[in-house]
Amino acid sequence: MQELQVRLVRDAARRLSVPVAPGDVPDAPRAPGSSRVGLLRWPELIRALEHGALPADFAERLPRAASAPLPDTFRLAAGGAIVAERPKRGSGGDRGGNEGQGVSGGRAVGTAWDGTGPRPPDPVLVVRTLDPALAPVLPGLTGLVAQTGSPLSHLAVLAREFGLPTVVGVTDAVRRFPPGSRLTIDGTTGDVHTDDPRTAPPPSPVRPPAPAPAPAPAPIPAPTSALAPAPASGPTSASASAPAPVPGQVRRCPR
Repeated sequence: MQELQVRLVRDAARRLSVPVAPGDVPDAPRAPGSSRVGLLRWPELIRALEHGALPADFAERLPRAASAPLPDTFRLAAGGAIVAERPKRGSGGDRGGNEGQGVSGGRAVGTAWDGTGPRPPDPVLVVRTLDPALAPVLPGLTGLVAQTGSPLSHLAVLAREFGLPTVVGVTDAVRRFPPGSRLTIDGTTGDVHTDDPRTAPPPSPVRPPAPAPAPAPAPIPAPTSALAPAPASGPTSASASAPAPVPGQVRRCPR
């Protein structure tokens, strides 16, 4: 239905000869002026197709200023402010593994492709959003990986019809899986992993072992005096104070 509406609006732009906006490229695949036709409300578009006249103020209408794309995961704060939130990484066991949400069953191995440049023989399309405009490329894909989306997304429904393994909600998929990476995806479990060294997580830093503690210093001995200790105070015996006998000498005992 969305594709039908897009084609209808583009055809209406051709029939109404909507003026080409400064950003429109006449040789682009879409109809020149198709961005300007979006300034019409639906009843105005119907009347213009029936009567062939655009609203009088159509030339003065300006398109909305381009805004930054919404984060993959966010919440609305007070006043409607958009606050980005970092989604939790999956706990894939393989190197470079990550878990998303499988929305179309099956297992596939192929080469990451961003939709531009030469298509590999086994392309796994890696995109940020499940844009319905990607529907024409689904038949030639091996798998599909997206950072956002749900099982009810238009492209997810088409992927199930084609039997194309598809995983959504894969964090930073576009950055982590550049074109040329070898991917293995499981559309049932939501597992996506690669053995490409360019996308492998950096190894954990190895910390050097802690140095052994220095030995405790030896205790310092207490200082000693070079002099002989003084004799103990108090009376002393005569034998203690008498000189030692000399061999061969006769001594008399005092009376």
